[in-house]
Amino acid sequence: MESNNYHIFNTKIGPIALRWANNKLTKLTLPKKYLRKQNSTNLLPSTIENIKLNILKFINGEKSKFSISDLDLSTQTDFQRDIYNCLFKKIKRGKTITYGELSKLANYPKAAQAVGTAMKNNPFPLIIPCHRVTRFDDIGEFNAKGGKVLKKFLIDLEKEKYVS
Repeated sequence: MESNNYHIFNTKIGPIALRWANNKLTKLTLPKKYLRKQNSTNLLPSTIENIKLNILKFINGEKSKFSISDLDLSTQTDFQRDIYNCLFKKIKRGKTITYGELSKLANYPKAAQAVGTAMKNNPFPLIIPCHRVTRFDDIGEFNAKGGKVLKKFLIDLEKEKYVS
């Protein structure tokens, strides 16, 4: 169920949209060709305002802190929740992991392709850092305007800021 609480804001990677219900983020949309600007509100609950500020910090290479408890994962399958939780908690900034490695780490050793599908359908990119998950032989795809270029930018940004 889509919420009517909708906010678009500009970042250096393009406009990002947040959608929420009951003070929980229900969808984060990275730059796409078309973001519906009508119905965007500037009245944000504190939880959503905090998420927005941390997204801006993250994209600018500043220290940011996200909480998985701010996300509404109720529409995700158990498998998706397990994968997203594992990725969020175990793969730190500046690190990458392959789809196959993530499937094993989350105790689904033969589910690399399903992990790829979960990453493609991730409703919370940047917060659930699907950009950190790569193919074994390539950086892989990214479901946003800019695709691989944006994914590489995010990986490089994290490596530059968080890996010594």
